[in-house]
Amino acid sequence: MTVEPNEVTEVLNRPLSRELLARDVTRLAYVAKDGTPRNIPIIFAWNGSEIVMSTPKNAPKLQALSENPMVALTEAHPPKILLIRGRAELDFVDGIPDEYLQATSTYEMTPEQRVEWEAEVRSLYHDGMVRIVVTPTWAKLIDFETTLSSAVEELIRQREERQSPPARRLAARVGPCPGPSPRCAERPAPASRGGSRSGSGDPTRLVLPFPWRAWDGKWLSPCPLVGRLGVGRSDT
Repeated sequence: MTVEPNEVTEVLNRPLSRELLARDVTRLAYVAKDGTPRNIPIIFAWNGSEIVMSTPKNAPKLQALSENPMVALTEAHPPKILLIRGRAELDFVDGIPDEYLQATSTYEMTPEQRVEWEAEVRSLYHDGMVRIVVTPTWAKLIDFETTLSSAVEELIRQREERQSPPARRLAARVGPCPGPSPRCAERPAPASRGGSRSGSGDPTRLVLPFPWRAWDGKWLSPCPLVGRLGVGRSDT
C-alpha cells in the first residue's frame, strides 16, 4: 500500500502517536537470515522524523537487516497501538549513541548510579555500537475509539449493510455510556461510517464491542467502548 509522506507525518503528529513515541521500548519485526520472522523488544528514541535504535556490533540481526532492511515497529499501550513500517539504515559508530543514552535517561537511578551505569555501558561496548535508523514510510494509529483495523472496519460495514436499510444508514453520534463505570466518559464524536446500534432506542447511536484490559489488569469499562470509525484504511 502506497502512502504519501504527508499522510505518515499527520498520523505521527497526532497526540496519541506522540505519547506512544515518547516511550522507551518498541517492538522491532524483521526477517531473520533463515527466512523466519523475528519480533524483539528494543530501546529506541524518536527524533521527530526517525526512529533510532542501538545494538552491539556483533548482534545477529545486523546481517539480516543488511540483506532485508524492511522492518515493522509496534508501540503499544492498549488500547492505543501505533504501527509503523519503514526501511532500516545501519550506522556503525564509535562509542555510545546519544539516542541510546537518551532512551535510558528515564531509568530510575541516583546521579551516582547513573555515572556508574554509563561507565559500565561504555566499558561493555568499547568497540562502539550500531544505530538502526528507520524513517517511517507507513503508519497507522489504532485507538478503538477514532480508528480501527481495516478488518474490523470492513466487518462493521458489512453488518451495517445486513441490519440497516439504506435510508437509515445515518451518521452515528455518541451519547451517554450505557454502562455504569466512571471510566467510560461521555464525549461528542463526529460522523462515522458504520457500527452496531445500542439498545437505548436511538438508531444513530454507535457502540463498538471492544473492552480492553488496563495494565493493572482491570477492565477499562464494563460497557462496550463507544466510538466511531476513523478516516482512511490500512491492511492490518
